Amino acid sequence: MIALTVENLGLVIGRHRILKDITFNVEEGELMVILGPTGAGKTLLLESIAGFHSLSGKILLFQRGLTSRGLTSKEITHLGPEERNIGMIFQDYALFPHLTVKENILFGTRYRKEENSKSQIPNPKMELESLVELFKLTHLVHRFPNTLSGGEKQRVSLARAMITGPELLLFDEPLSALDEELRVQMQEEIKVILKELKIPSLYVTHSRIEAMVLGDRIAMMEDGELLQIGTPNEIFSTPQNERVAQFTGVETILSGIIKEQKGGLAVISVGENSKSQIPNPKEEIEIEAITTRAVGEKVTICIRSENVGIEETVPVSAKTSVRNKLRGRIKKVTQCGPVIKVHLDCGIPIIAAITKQSYEELGLAKDKEVMVSFKAITVHII
Repeated sequence: MIALTVENLGLVIGRHRILKDITFNVEEGELMVILGPTGAGKTLLLESIAGFHSLSGKILLFQRGLTSRGLTSKEITHLGPEERNIGMIFQDYALFPHLTVKENILFGTRYRKEENSKSQIPNPKMELESLVELFKLTHLVHRFPNTLSGGEKQRVSLARAMITGPELLLFDEPLSALDEELRVQMQEEIKVILKELKIPSLYVTHSRIEAMVLGDRIAMMEDGELLQIGTPNEIFSTPQNERVAQFTGVETILSGIIKEQKGGLAVISVGENSKSQIPNPKEEIEIEAITTRAVGEKVTICIRSENVGIEETVPVSAKTSVRNKLRGRIKKVTQCGPVIKVHLDCGIPIIAAITKQSYEELGLAKDKEVMVSFKAITVHII
């Protein structure tokens, strides 16, 4: 069942069109992640839904009513923030330093209690005692914010947002100030808690990993518009355009033309390579991929680095189930934590991601000639 509908949402600030005809739904109990680079308009989208900006379009919030009819819709496009029954969790926690943990959590209830009692079935999981236990804050209720750790402050902020019984939760990069270990821990806690309470949520982040961990679905956003909405697997494995591919970490993006079609297995020419530094490069490189695109059609080829294998040079004609095998030379090596990124000249530029152990076992180094391989099924065509 739908919990939130946003239709053709637009926001203009000064002469600048910041949000551009944004349309999407959030399902009941769903955690949708808004993913995009800095300046994409992610926070402005949350603020618009929360009621902080005047905008065009329509926002519908579906409320859990007291009747047997279930959800009832309410247009909130032009309502003030205090009338929307939406909870928002900020990056900087926004706790009152002169109030205790208990007082911070209870702060919003003085404004919402009467209104919520008219429209909602009381939820015992939203009571103070239940929330402080859920967020592991029982022993901290009489402490002040300046005595808490970053993770404890974030738990207080979450409890404060939830105690009002919101119909929707908005998260504005709430974990970006935490160290990596605590951030991973909080990601898991947030996901478990939201699933238990079944509160629909929008979560803004610029982290691909955080989006993959948290999102039931991901909405990829850039330059004030939504580029693609889908499951994490759909966004990362089948990007709909080059901008989504680049932001989600596709490092090998090539232009090509469908040369031959074999019932869904296409042969794609990626052009002349006279400037290649590999020994005796072919005038054109052919890549096989699973696609029904027509012969002669121009396409964009996306190959994720983790799908590219490297081995010592063997005859290209050697039998294998891998459709794509190219001889290449290593041009650059970059260590990215536990992964080694190997930049290769195969007549076309290709990047492979391998483990440090594999790198060392193969004795790889700059200028070494190797064999590069990847399966046709792992090649995504735009």
